[in-house]
Amino acid sequence: MSSRLLERWTPRPDQLAATNEILQAKRHLCRAEVGAGKTLVGVEAVLRSRVPVTLVVGPLNTRSGWEKAFARQSGGTVDFHFIDGSKRGTAAFHALARGQWGVYFMSWNRFRMYDWAAFPIDFIIYDEVHEGQNRKSATHRAMVSAARIEYQVGLSATLAGNRVEGQWAIQHSFWPDKAITPAFWTWVTKYLKTERHKQAGKAILGEKEPGTVWSLLPSKSAFPSPYQEEPIIFNIEVDLLPFQRKIYDRFEKEAVVWLEGHPLVEELPAIQQLRLRQMCLAVPSIREVWKTRTVDEFGQPCEPWDELVEEVYFEEDAKSTKAEAVIEQVRHLYENGGTEPIIMFTHSRKFATMLTLRLQAKGYRARRFVGGMSDAERTWKREAFGTEYDIMVATQAAVGIGTDGIQEVCRIEFWVSLSDNRLHNKQGTGRLNRPGQKRTVLRYNFLARDTVEVKRLAQMAADQEQLDASYGYEPQDTAA
Repeated sequence: MSSRLLERWTPRPDQLAATNEILQAKRHLCRAEVGAGKTLVGVEAVLRSRVPVTLVVGPLNTRSGWEKAFARQSGGTVDFHFIDGSKRGTAAFHALARGQWGVYFMSWNRFRMYDWAAFPIDFIIYDEVHEGQNRKSATHRAMVSAARIEYQVGLSATLAGNRVEGQWAIQHSFWPDKAITPAFWTWVTKYLKTERHKQAGKAILGEKEPGTVWSLLPSKSAFPSPYQEEPIIFNIEVDLLPFQRKIYDRFEKEAVVWLEGHPLVEELPAIQQLRLRQMCLAVPSIREVWKTRTVDEFGQPCEPWDELVEEVYFEEDAKSTKAEAVIEQVRHLYENGGTEPIIMFTHSRKFATMLTLRLQAKGYRARRFVGGMSDAERTWKREAFGTEYDIMVATQAAVGIGTDGIQEVCRIEFWVSLSDNRLHNKQGTGRLNRPGQKRTVLRYNFLARDTVEVKRLAQMAADQEQLDASYGYEPQDTAA
């Protein structure tokens, strides 16, 4: 570690208050906006508790940030171990099981594989604790199995994930006492509004009194981001090509359309919406490919078997008014010889690949930033952005977590398409609008006119407003 990394940061008064609350209450939920310093609160609480064994569970991309924070705040005296599938990671897991002193980090994917009831862990930190918001998931079961651990801290900007009712699973994991957290439907009946649909059953509409659930938590804190400047937003609407509009309208009305001699049929409304959003990006193609399946038709594990399935994809030369509009805007920004870094967001990995190739073909230094990259590739692309290349074409899911530092070199973001997961969108908007940003952020939204994209943008904004209201209180009212 460099001497700069080992220079200890002094917690702000509100962070110190949250740390003291953790040490006193021992179970604590912290809602912190992107860049507000929730990692520092967690690290300080661990160091001040002086417990022997700590487990940090979080997105894989955040590991290096936690390791650096523990090294900096402890002066390099803490042994930090990474648990993964490697020989070294397996040895770290065995050391954790024996109760060997130190701080251990593992991903959510690995955490949900185990029952933690018998592990000698003294302190557990859940980074992005909303991962456990599904009460029927393996993640929630794993968190419940860890209930005996003395110190527990949950950190997230969106504790409930995308749904108000997601707060129950998190609250139940931390405070399973029915006096605090009643059974799910009892809790819903008491605090939330519902209505019954003939087909969907009982639908949950939000809290009866926004902020009630948050206000009743036994121990909590909240921090706004120190960076409060609003971005300048440019909405750029594009028209679909005539053929693109024809297949879009037909598929929206009938859920069936022919592509290159292949029928594309989707009976499920959610999948139909997904296909419509693909059609907004570019004219899609369809092909048959062999895929290996490891689960049966009921979702149960089975012997691997190969199946011939139809796959929707984009040809490298697929017609796309979105891609043309993006490239034209880049040309406009760079027309005076500048090469200011730009980050582009899309929900589609396939389109990210196609758009990156188009930009490269035009002579721009573009790279894609998507899921499935190795640690080495991810690290290089994060650190080389703004120097070795200028345009990062990213999926929200890949870049939303563990990429702090982008705001120091970039202020321009293109939103080519939104993710269906509002949480990913929220994390994406926090990549540049966060501490370390020295200039006003410029945000360009590219929308296909008269399509599901425009409707979805309005609906997601309304849903997010309802979810935000569920926290009820201003951050300064809940920091102590």
